[in-house]
Amino acid sequence: MTSALSSSYLSALFTDDKVADLLSDRFMVRALLIVEGCLADAQGQLDLIPAEAAARISLTARALPIEPAVLAGGVLRDGHPVQALVDILREGLPPEAAGWLHFGLSAQDVMDAAQLLQVRSLMQVYEQRLDSLLARLAELMRRYRDAPQVVRRAGRIGGIQTFGYKVAGWRAPLLRQKQRLAALRPQLLSLAVGGLDGTQASLGPQAAALNAKLAELLKLEPGTMPAHNQRDGWAELASWLSLTSGLIGKMAQDIAQLSAPEIAELSEASAGGLASLGSLAPTQRGAPTLSHSLIALARHSAGQLPACHEALLCEQEGGAANWRLEWLALPVLLQTCGASLGLADRLIATLQIDEKAMAKRVAEQGDLLLADHYALAMSAHLPLPQAQVVVQQAAAQAADEGRALHEALAKASLLPLDWAALAQEQPWRSACQALIDRALEQDD
Repeated sequence: MTSALSSSYLSALFTDDKVADLLSDRFMVRALLIVEGCLADAQGQLDLIPAEAAARISLTARALPIEPAVLAGGVLRDGHPVQALVDILREGLPPEAAGWLHFGLSAQDVMDAAQLLQVRSLMQVYEQRLDSLLARLAELMRRYRDAPQVVRRAGRIGGIQTFGYKVAGWRAPLLRQKQRLAALRPQLLSLAVGGLDGTQASLGPQAAALNAKLAELLKLEPGTMPAHNQRDGWAELASWLSLTSGLIGKMAQDIAQLSAPEIAELSEASAGGLASLGSLAPTQRGAPTLSHSLIALARHSAGQLPACHEALLCEQEGGAANWRLEWLALPVLLQTCGASLGLADRLIATLQIDEKAMAKRVAEQGDLLLADHYALAMSAHLPLPQAQVVVQQAAAQAADEGRALHEALAKASLLPLDWAALAQEQPWRSACQALIDRALEQDD
């Protein structure tokens, strides 16, 4: 057995190159070096270290190539890669500059700052993919705003909706996710270094100024409290990632079910040749390959979320086990969410909709799908619960006699209602259209 997330062939179903690059060892090592270089720049500009030393550290940090694998020994020794990276960087500096390298910061300060740079780049990918997916779903909502489709609830058919409205149900929570991400961004992408003991004492009297300058150079927002033992930002990010994958998985599950041969209202295009997401082997046309991958990603993502919430249990002013727990679980969530957004965009772009199959299933059910409509009309003359009982009894009679429900109601009821006219009404259409219009207004 091979790991599906790192396999050279299975990973095409669950990852993509762009997200993998941002989560790579090389990206993280480069981010760590950027943080060390910007720290020296900030300290030099504030006259906290000699300007010549700051310039030399900054230049070396940006130019020095470090192979990630050489840090492995240091990680086993120290529990993190920062000290090993600093040791290598110090060897490339003259003695008069080497002593000022990494001055006053803790390893966790550097790791957290580098991770913020990584997450910021990933957020840009998520936003772009989410925007594309939302645009595709909005187009489907408009195109199929009038296309009738049966309502399926708890394994049964009951009522009529439009397919455009069903798509609106997929899209609305994803739009809320976009809004949540916009709110999360400034809270998460803020920097508040703590120094060696987390109180900023090791950074000296200009600690606040140094934090602000370092945040400015890293293009982050300055935070107020060091986050050594406050991991709620990472937990909130994990929740957003899992929720996004889950919402996409729900949409994919609907599509997979509606692609079943006995329903066949939807189908996926051929899953082969996804140039932007890896190469999938050609499969039977219409098989819900992408949908099944998205369902699996959603379920796997949900399984990682508890670990990120458990990482909130940091021991006193700083823990080690909870920090490592984040390293295990959060990258998986970052990876699966990016893949989910990319695969979902491809799925909706190539989704095939069979309006005739939808309309046929509505026609097969006859006006039994209007049972609630009839009961509501009757409620003008008698209590709604009583009207519902009458409709239920008439529905059973109509099924036995092979006649339309409105005909059975006309026979069973003496109410002054034009049952034939009621049977021609389409209240579901106007109701769905109104909801679609309101949903689209949320974009404004």
